[in-house]
Amino acid sequence: MPRQIKNIPIVQTQIENIFIAAVPDKRKAKTCPICPISIRVTWKNERSYFQTGISASDEDYERIRKATNKGAYSDAKKNILTTFDKIVTRVKILVSQGSFSLIKLKESLNTKEVADGINLLDYWTSYGETKKTAKTRDQYRQAARSFYRAMGCTVVTEKSIDNPSRKITYIKGAKTKLMASQVSANLISKWEEYMDEKGLTAASKSIYLRAFRAMMNSLIEANLLKERPKITIKAGGRRKEDFLSVSDIVKIRDYQGQYKKYSDWWIIIYLCNGSNLKDIANLRWGDDYFYRQELTFIRAKIADRVQVTVHIPVT
Repeated sequence: MPRQIKNIPIVQTQIENIFIAAVPDKRKAKTCPICPISIRVTWKNERSYFQTGISASDEDYERIRKATNKGAYSDAKKNILTTFDKIVTRVKILVSQGSFSLIKLKESLNTKEVADGINLLDYWTSYGETKKTAKTRDQYRQAARSFYRAMGCTVVTEKSIDNPSRKITYIKGAKTKLMASQVSANLISKWEEYMDEKGLTAASKSIYLRAFRAMMNSLIEANLLKERPKITIKAGGRRKEDFLSVSDIVKIRDYQGQYKKYSDWWIIIYLCNGSNLKDIANLRWGDDYFYRQELTFIRAKIADRVQVTVHIPVT
């Protein structure tokens, strides 16, 4: 008998008690040596397989799994990962709504809006949840809720079906079916007008719009969207009258308490004319240091928009 090869998943993840993996569908392996590569979803000891449109022998499967460069195997892997991400997104939405089941997942994936493109809310939700800090993840949630409220949707909080003691919050309304490709400049303007009506500060608007822009840019980078509407994010008002006196700066310099290391970093950044840690890490000795007795650098935070040279005098 030929040796049975145990295939390693191309990619896999776990969402609560749901396991998702891209693997060969071996259910008909005895009659056909070439197996379809499917997304396997396992929940409560039950499994469902969702096709990716790619089939391969064990040997070609390994080539696809290990593919990193351009070529047919790499292209096949990208297609598999696209299907995988779509299913993961749907699972996350159903779990957040407290209504997950394999049957509902199948129904959800068969809906017209999924077949026609990337559902904006689904992708926004899953992309925001990939962020490292809880604060950033919450910013993406709040930005989405603000956007969909502007579109006429409502934010609903209900008890979970599986666990009544747990509450879930989700967005409800016709515009939740909006495709990423359907987002227009007019919709962005409508959202901005809504935020103005609600009295959001320039800083809050900036955070929400930046989150939205980052999410849309990730769709473009993943070849899931050709282009996005141009977004102009207005800078907040400059705090010209907000400053510390010399005596206050001396207090920070001489601070010896529990948070001494933070006061030290503040002094360094202050003396370096407002540079951030990335700027400091990239400092290099140059002619300016020896001839003009100063260090210079391009401020990294806005280098892609405007070249601002910062001068640090060496005293």
